[in-house]
Amino acid sequence: MSARTLQRRLGEEGLSFRGLVKEQRADAATRMLRERRRSLKSIAHSLGYAELSAFSRAHRAWTGQPPRAARIALQRG
Repeated sequence: MSARTLQRRLGEEGLSFRGLVKEQRADAATRMLRERRRSLKSIAHSLGYAELSAFSRAHRAWTGQPPRAARIALQRG
């Protein structure tokens, strides 16, 4: 399938490739933040961010809170 066909089909469903990537990164970040032994820097790197600060900004945009606060909230249950 060509890139244009994929773009058109996603558009027909009200989706975008960029939006799907963002959603998957946010879901993966939430899963990884539950892993207590995993550092925030390691999570950022696994998600494709070169710097922890970039991951922190992205996570705040997705959830409204920084990753450290989200980790604490997730561990409390």
